[in-house]
Amino acid sequence: MSDLRKILPLLLICLLLLTACSRAGRNNAEAQAETGTFIYYLNNERTTLKTSEYKLPENMEEEDILDDMLDNLAAPFADGIAPISGFTLQGRSLDKGMLILDFSEEYEQLDALDEILIRGAIVKTVCQLGSVRQVSFTINQESLVRNGDEVGVMGPDSFAISTSTSMGQYDRIQIYLYLTGQEQDKLKFVTRMAAYNINSPMERVIVEQLITGPKGAGYYPTVNPATQINSITTKDGLCIVDLNGDFLTPPNKVSLELSVWSLVNSLTRLDNVDKVQIVIDGDQSISIGEDSESGTIFVQNLEMVEGYDESKLNSSGEDNEGEESDEDE
Repeated sequence: MSDLRKILPLLLICLLLLTACSRAGRNNAEAQAETGTFIYYLNNERTTLKTSEYKLPENMEEEDILDDMLDNLAAPFADGIAPISGFTLQGRSLDKGMLILDFSEEYEQLDALDEILIRGAIVKTVCQLGSVRQVSFTINQESLVRNGDEVGVMGPDSFAISTSTSMGQYDRIQIYLYLTGQEQDKLKFVTRMAAYNINSPMERVIVEQLITGPKGAGYYPTVNPATQINSITTKDGLCIVDLNGDFLTPPNKVSLELSVWSLVNSLTRLDNVDKVQIVIDGDQSISIGEDSESGTIFVQNLEMVEGYDESKLNSSGEDNEGEESDEDE
């Protein structure tokens, strides 16, 4: 009897642990179900993207899951169009988070709007895997070129494509900006829900929002609101921003240096942008700052950010403290 009294508490502890593990397992499964993994594809009108829930196969390596996803992207959809159709996927390679997809030459014949949607659907689908951080397209082993420019590396944030609206209309998306505070001598990190045209590249959305300026109290503009965008192109990680001369006259007490780093730091948060070149009315020779890597080409500089502490950066290189909402109502 005394032995039974000793054993019973141990049995009860084991039972409680098993119950807790079971609940934790259910909670993790429920969290995964709520988050979800999706296959992106085109609607029948070829105006936007739709999603179909994708159940991650059990006991399968991520590279095999990637191949299964790519097969799904080429399979017929009852209420839409498969992204990989009219051309074929000839091969793929994955190394250190970089996925290269090689397509047949028929890809180059795609309509411009179809191509943007197809590219977005493929990239958004495969980048849901932890092993895929960036994607690059090639055609017969040659880099993809659109409108005379090499497309380069892409990530899920490279596309401002809605899954619910039509081409030419607007949707809302969360973006990340660096504005300034009352002293106007440091940058402040801001998150914002902004309306955007779903045809616009994310680089243009970011610059337009910087020109628009702050929406919330306690923030001040870093870019002259009279600034106009002449053009924005991104190739091989370099985003070339051509602005008019008003950019050289910052607002209020803001220095030109702060305007530059506001623009550069905001753009380099995008997966496909590593460097930013600022051009004024097509002139690349204008001196904009002394700290540029080469002439008018700049890389990220978080030392201008208020409260920046290099020791507190997370693994992605972003400051994990001090994010403040600047809601666009």
